[in-house]
Amino acid sequence: MLRYLFWCLLAWLPLLIQGQVDTTIAIETIEIRAKKIREAPTGTISLRWDQASLQGSNADNIADLLEQESNVFIKSYGLNSLATSSIRGGSAGHTLVLWNGLPVHSPMLGLLDLSLLSTNLTEEISLEKGGNTANWGGGAVGGLIRIDNRAVDHHKNILNLRSKAGAFGEWKQEASFTLQKHKLQSTTRFSHHQANNDFPFRPAPGLAQRRQENAAFSLQNLLQSLYWTPNTKQQFALHYWWQSASRNIPPTIVQNNSEAYQDDLAHRLVFDWQYQDKMYLTNFKAGLFSEDLNYFDPEIGLEALSHFDNIFSEISNQWLIDTLSSISLGFLYNYTQATADGYQDGVHENRAALFANYQLSRRKLQLNIGLRQEWVQNRWTPLAPSLALDYNCFSFFQIKAKVSKNYRLPTLNDRFWKPGGNEDLLAENGWSEELSFLFSKINTNHIFHFTITAFNRNIDNWILWSIRPGEQFWSANNIAKVWSRGLESGMDYTFYKNNFKLKIGFAYDYIRSTNQIALAFPSIQKGEQLLYTPQHQAHGKIDFEFKKIQFVYRHYYTGQTRGINEAIEDYQTADIDLRYRFSLAKAPCELFFTIRNLWDQDYFVIERRPMPGRYWQAGANWTIKR
Repeated sequence: MLRYLFWCLLAWLPLLIQGQVDTTIAIETIEIRAKKIREAPTGTISLRWDQASLQGSNADNIADLLEQESNVFIKSYGLNSLATSSIRGGSAGHTLVLWNGLPVHSPMLGLLDLSLLSTNLTEEISLEKGGNTANWGGGAVGGLIRIDNRAVDHHKNILNLRSKAGAFGEWKQEASFTLQKHKLQSTTRFSHHQANNDFPFRPAPGLAQRRQENAAFSLQNLLQSLYWTPNTKQQFALHYWWQSASRNIPPTIVQNNSEAYQDDLAHRLVFDWQYQDKMYLTNFKAGLFSEDLNYFDPEIGLEALSHFDNIFSEISNQWLIDTLSSISLGFLYNYTQATADGYQDGVHENRAALFANYQLSRRKLQLNIGLRQEWVQNRWTPLAPSLALDYNCFSFFQIKAKVSKNYRLPTLNDRFWKPGGNEDLLAENGWSEELSFLFSKINTNHIFHFTITAFNRNIDNWILWSIRPGEQFWSANNIAKVWSRGLESGMDYTFYKNNFKLKIGFAYDYIRSTNQIALAFPSIQKGEQLLYTPQHQAHGKIDFEFKKIQFVYRHYYTGQTRGINEAIEDYQTADIDLRYRFSLAKAPCELFFTIRNLWDQDYFVIERRPMPGRYWQAGANWTIKR
């Protein structure tokens, strides 16, 4: 750990040795922020959280953020345990997570644990539901999560400190420090989060309470970003992210005890160069990700070690054809090598992709056409086109529509794990369509928004691990076909006057995601809802703010789902969040107090994995600008 702090201090050194800026001299901050075609959420409704809204939320990680603010179903194995998303009835591998434009999920598992992604590590997080393969590649079938670090656009150095304590031995500290000097900028972030997670729970109605065992965890993050803007046309950025996590694996309610634990270690490095002129924009990215995931179970003598290295190189160019239209072309190369006890030998994989976009922007219409072709280990993936549009019918009414072909490539485990891996697996692929209507009304003291989206998606060659006839072990096969369709709706109303603000929000999703082919094992009937996929989900929020005090009440409803062995009953939970803002040493400070699961609901998200009852969190946030 000391060597990472050393490199952190070394990164600050060029800024520190220049001394203090004369306060009588105004130094202009130069920022390169051109809008790339594929970053524009044409045809779909997107959600975006900037740094201010992230600091003002009570979400520790992206899993919490999506659950609280987006109505996305989070499949959680328990407090601070593995958490993945299911967007529009898709699997965890159907959500693509990008860090500064490059995919950060595990190529071995094809997913990322969202509970490990602290919200204090970024300037912006965004969510786009629906297929996005043409723009960002395989895996963006159900949705896309973007985590972006950017240079800030002010002239001050910033120190932010945040500390929190909570029930079950929870303790979290976060710090970020931004230094600016002329054309250089450095931002360093650090976080430490730990908890015992020894919460009481009731295995079933009428049974005595038990206390969760072997559930402690510890998570550390260090993220260093350096920016150099030599002139108004170009910017260089370098990001390094070190992450270490250690988690015990608690027993299920049908186990007497567990001694299992898991250690994760990740080094992620991204270099980004952007050059912008009047008529074109060039962007080059290079990334190196190296990660270890090691699982141990002393009780049975199991030691499962795995490691992968991921190398990325991407270049894209965007040209302005005229004042109304532009076109972009890009190329991505990805090399992966991995080792695991389940592979006979170390495995490697080469991928290359060409992608293109055309965008037309008129007064009422914005049209986007995308196309992607990918090559993986001497095999072409399905061609992935997309067509998206936004049309502003009136000042208060907008229509969004999108049609796209999407795919998810088999993971390294799907292909190479012994026994069960299948090197001949095809990519999951299919078409998705969505149509959205947006209504908004804004006047002096009122803001009203209402959205409704209908979506449809058919995926062929769905990959499942199952026991095939004549086999005695689980194997990966293209044996399913899944049809997902549904409605997503959301409404929010805001009234504000002087120092008073009231915001009321509500969202409801109906999702029907069914397997169209009957399976014997696991037993799934034709037309039956997928496992761990609720049909009904709702979220309501009341946000009251007066002068320095803010009170937020959130209420959640999740419908019944089906697990592997048994049904999981529907449940309702609620949170309250109380905040008080004031100045400390002429710097803004905030005290917060949160109660989660306010009504002390006994519930499960994953069968046999209990969730905690009512518990509290409290802390403070302090920001100094000089």
